[in-house]
Amino acid sequence: ETGLTPVILAAEFGFSEVVKLLLEAGADPLIRASDGANALRMAAQEGHQKAVELLLTAECAGESQRVREIKNEALFMACQKGHLEVVRTLIASGADPSAPNGPIRTTPLIIAVHGEFQEVIQELVESGVDLEAMSALGVTALMVAAMGEMIPIVEQLIAAGADRGTVAPSGHTAADFAEWMELSPKMKELVEVDG
Repeated sequence: ETGLTPVILAAEFGFSEVVKLLLEAGADPLIRASDGANALRMAAQEGHQKAVELLLTAECAGESQRVREIKNEALFMACQKGHLEVVRTLIASGADPSAPNGPIRTTPLIIAVHGEFQEVIQELVESGVDLEAMSALGVTALMVAAMGEMIPIVEQLIAAGADRGTVAPSGHTAADFAEWMELSPKMKELVEVDG
């Protein structure tokens, strides 16, 4: 059994009127399917803004540890898919833009960098995200952008204050990764630590 409930399915497919009716009838917006999915996460992943708003005004509006985890998961999924308005809404509702998520404890910023979603990255920066937070793999958003040779994103992160001198647990900086991966001279220059 999947454990998918009607409210989870309605949220996933963006049927906001159905979500509203189910919530009014007492559906639990916090219930999880067997794979861990919940209504807010599914609505955020698919970019269904109205469903996200409805779920946030229901029981997802609380501040319990469970609700915070669900909001953080939803923010991560919205960042992964580049859903800017959903990202804004979730941050405004109290989702933590620096909270790690997923099996390798990746941050919303790192996952947004992977997708090259510059507007989402900017929203996270403006919300006060920790630019030096590392995933369980020991890399920051700047390191990921450098390794992917994402020059505009590297420039954006540096302009926002990302530290080129941050050292990964492996003992390497973004410049070390750029050198090791034989990236372009432009990238090497961008991530080189001054002095």
